This record gives sequence, C-alpha cells and structure tokens, in this order.
Amino acid sequence: MKIKAISFDFWNTLFYDYKMEYNRHNARKKYFRKILDKHGHVPEMDLEPVFKYCWDYFDKVWKTEHKTRNARELLDLKCIQLGITLPEEDLVDIAKFFEEIMLEHPPNLFEGVKEILPKLAEKYKLGITSDTAYSSGRVLKILMERNDILKYFTAFTFSDEVGCSKPDGNAFRSTLVQFGVKPEEAAHVGDNEYTDVGGAKKTGMSAVWFKGAYERESYETIADYKANDWTDLARIFEV
Repeated sequence: MKIKAISFDFWNTLFYDYKMEYNRHNARKKYFRKILDKHGHVPEMDLEPVFKYCWDYFDKVWKTEHKTRNARELLDLKCIQLGITLPEEDLVDIAKFFEEIMLEHPPNLFEGVKEILPKLAEKYKLGITSDTAYSSGRVLKILMERNDILKYFTAFTFSDEVGCSKPDGNAFRSTLVQFGVKPEEAAHVGDNEYTDVGGAKKTGMSAVWFKGAYERESYETIADYKANDWTDLARIFEV
C-alpha cells in the first residue's frame, strides 16, 4: 500500500464500549434530575423517553444531514421537550457534566493498539477522523492522552469542531489538509461501511474496514482491505 498517512475512526476502531455507555447514560439522567429537582421541576413523566427522543433526533440528523449535535444542543432539546427553562449557569454545568462523564466511565482500548501504534507512527503520519456526540473532540483527546497514545497523532478532525460528520468529504479533507497529503496518499480505517468506508472512498482515499467489537463473521464491503483486529492492521500496513 503506497500511502503516507493513515486516518482512524475513534469509536470501535481505537476504543470500544460495552457497559460504560449504559453507566454514562444513567449518570446523565441522575444529574439532570438533580438539577431539575433543585428548581422545583419534577416531571411527572420518566426522563428516559425524553433522552430517547433526543437521541433519535441526533441519529436522524447524523444520517440525513451529516452533522452531529453536541451536549449543549441535546440538553436544550430536552428542556424544550419538558417545557421548562433553566438558568444559564445550570445549563452550562449540566452540559459540561454530560460531556465529561465519559472521563469517569471511559471506553477501552482495543488489544494491540499500544503495541502497534508506535510502529505505524514511525512509518506514517497518523490522524483521527471521528464523529462526536455528548463527548466532544476535546474530551476524546483527553482520553487518548490518559491512554498514552495522543502523542502518535498529528491530525485531528472531530465533527463537533468542523461542523460536519462522516461521510461528508469535508471531514476527511480536513484531516488530509493537516496531513499535507493528497487523498490517494492516505488511508482511513473504520468500522462503519457507510460513514467510514464509503466516505473515505468517495474522497479518493484507500479504506480499511475494521471489524471492531461486533460479531460479524462475514461482511460485504467496498473497502480495499478488511481487518479483524490490530494484528491485521499491522500486516496490512506492513509494520
């Protein structure tokens, strides 16, 4: 593979999530309820339907407009659904909690990442092209630093920072500009056929479909390569 740079998705490629998202979800609901109670807002309805409505809205916008909504935008939508208003200082506080709770309930690195990333960094420029939701690119970079892998990356494109999400070509082009390479000189690695593989291919990059943490024994893909794990990535990129 004659390339100079590799872009990676964050979720289900570098990091995987099992029960931690469940813990984060419950923590967000609990904290939101605490602030509501402080102001005498005790909704008769359970908060779960409100959280689900907001996530369904996020998912729809992500899939149809190729944009993501951040923690504050999702919080504002929750307040609209509940028909309530909160002081700005509380909104800032809740949004910050929503965004940073991932640091208390973090995802896990895939096996092999810490061993193979240094080898890849010796041969290629490395970057992140990732969509975000409650947790911003800022928080994801903190997680990378805590896992001692941030130092291997020189390019970062997060949907909350660039205003678009994969498969929008502008997301990939943002990373390419930071790399200083042409599309044909870069590859993108990710688990989502539509956003990662499709988006990278349409932008003119090579694409590697990564199996990730899901059980998918056989999978049809337009990617140039398939990787079941990080050992496969080491073989594909010849390190």
